Amino acid sequence: MEIIHRYSIIAPIWMLALALLLFSACEREYIPENINDEPDIVVEGYIESSDRPIPPYVILTRSANFFREFDPAKLEQMTIRDAFVTISDGTSTDTLAPFCLNTLSAAEKKLVSAFLGFDADSIGGANLCIYTKFLGKVKAVDGGTYYLTVKADGKTVTSATTIPKRVALDSIKLIPTYNNIIDSMMQMRGYISDPAGTKNYYRSMIAEEGKSFIAGGNSVINDNFFDGKPSFEFPLSKPTRPNSGNFNFETRGLYKKGEKVTVRYMCIDEAQFDFWRTAEQSAQNQGPFSTYTRIKTNIKGGLGVWGGVSATYYDVTVPK
Repeated sequence: MEIIHRYSIIAPIWMLALALLLFSACEREYIPENINDEPDIVVEGYIESSDRPIPPYVILTRSANFFREFDPAKLEQMTIRDAFVTISDGTSTDTLAPFCLNTLSAAEKKLVSAFLGFDADSIGGANLCIYTKFLGKVKAVDGGTYYLTVKADGKTVTSATTIPKRVALDSIKLIPTYNNIIDSMMQMRGYISDPAGTKNYYRSMIAEEGKSFIAGGNSVINDNFFDGKPSFEFPLSKPTRPNSGNFNFETRGLYKKGEKVTVRYMCIDEAQFDFWRTAEQSAQNQGPFSTYTRIKTNIKGGLGVWGGVSATYYDVTVPK
């Protein structure tokens, strides 16, 4: 499992599964339908083409109803550990094996925690699992289409995704804060020349040195407003790590001078864009006066996302 420590991925789908149903409207009480139905299979899986390859992986949980309390014991019940999972490129097929936290040594658990993007010791001993295969026959390439099949709980769920053609950034620049108000920090800007005449969807994640990649609250964009434009400028704001206790409006999105970060810039397909756009909207629209956002999915027979990614990595040192 030596490959795991090199590149970290996003937090698991169980963090999103809790936001799949709606909250109360401001004018009248809303009671979700079918709140006691049998849980759905929730999928979060990816296959990535990049210069820093990671193995394809899938995380499986069960959905929770609207009124269910959440704690480590419930997370333990939601985790699926005995599924049969395959991926295929239409010619070759790989069966993914589960690697569960409780079967790993302390060192291996630390590596898997970095791979998943969260601290395994922070979930109260819940035995989460990741399905993956190292050195499989299915190879991730730009333009390839990949099929996922999951059999669990007497159900079969399927999905398909295509890895888009990679579009690299032209450059990344660090600039002073407005009027250099905070002289110890800088802003990051990305520049991209979007191919003309094709729909493109992008997602960005940032990793501080020695930490996992995380995404901001609006991590996805499409090219509706910059199709075909050369060197289009956009912010690459530093996301706030959940539960870090370091949120500050004045320094939000800024980088400390001298710190090292890695930017993971991804081209994704439309279905994955729709999933993350609606998932992030749902996460932000919470509270008694929020509006309902239905999270979109490309999983047939279940919930979640199976996504193809073409990624480019950029190691950046913020100038002092």
